[in-house]
Amino acid sequence: MQQNFPNGLLYNFDWMNEQYITKRRNSTNISQELGVDRSTVLNNLKKLGIKTRKNGDSHKNKILFEKNYNWFYKYYITDKIPIYEMCKLLKTGRISLKQRLTELKISLRKKENIKVSYSILYKKYIKERKSTYEIAEELKIPRTTLVRRMEKLNIPLRSMGESHEVILPEITKEWLEKEYLNKKRTMFDIGLELDIGSHIIRKYIFKFGIPTRSPYEYGRNVISGVHRNCLIPLLKRYDIKHITSYILPKLSEQLPSASSYEIDEYLPDCGIFLELYGDYWHKTSKARIIDSRKQMLLKKHYPNIRVVIIWEHQLKNGEAEKIIRSLTQDISLIHSQKGF
Repeated sequence: MQQNFPNGLLYNFDWMNEQYITKRRNSTNISQELGVDRSTVLNNLKKLGIKTRKNGDSHKNKILFEKNYNWFYKYYITDKIPIYEMCKLLKTGRISLKQRLTELKISLRKKENIKVSYSILYKKYIKERKSTYEIAEELKIPRTTLVRRMEKLNIPLRSMGESHEVILPEITKEWLEKEYLNKKRTMFDIGLELDIGSHIIRKYIFKFGIPTRSPYEYGRNVISGVHRNCLIPLLKRYDIKHITSYILPKLSEQLPSASSYEIDEYLPDCGIFLELYGDYWHKTSKARIIDSRKQMLLKKHYPNIRVVIIWEHQLKNGEAEKIIRSLTQDISLIHSQKGF
């Protein structure tokens, strides 16, 4: 069954505002629905100009605060229900739950060391190749506690995707082209059907040499508003052929995230990679390190393609239009040299 790739909602102001402000859902709950980290949700809320709440504020007058002292005492002290199970039951985060317990003057339990032997964990994780999520669910303990126990016992943890080596379904180039190119399904959809991560589907696509699609081309709202509403119309105004979110397979194994090996706009007629830098994110120290590494790798792997950077403020003050206009002159010069 196909499902729409949800992460575009991260950049949708109306949807995020409705979920976080109107419905008062917390960032943890939203991140679970979208399949991203809680920090990613919080960062996007700030970028969209939505004021974030303090821990616990989202639960006032809701399930967490409807339960009284006796309820918490029974579940937490008498029945010794694990924190992670209570969080699921109350639809809240660990920090908010612990704050509520402290407010009710219920003493927090000490961390209990799980008494699971090396042989059991080795059998389940190494021989049966179960994931840490599956083992934690089976043993009814938090996954983080399980991972700490495995590290203490020196059981080697697998890297992301490695656990699928034995049970990976047989994927052929013809089948993947049909699903990805003809049916226009996303990597997320295909991975969901095969019960593997979208990053593994991406590796298969690069392995088979299947041309990747632009997120913008298929209507997924995954590019910034400035990119969509300012840069793309400007390129169209000057009739410049461009490919949005152009993926660079040569860099896929060397950069940390998907956005790092995508170019905002590729202009094939003049051989230019056009990057749009947001004034907030790209001025941070983390972004500068990633950007400098990306520029270095672009020069190494694509020496004949020039990189042009446009800043967000340049789109607003008119400087970007001068840059785009100069690119049209470059294209005209190239065409005249080729005799077009």
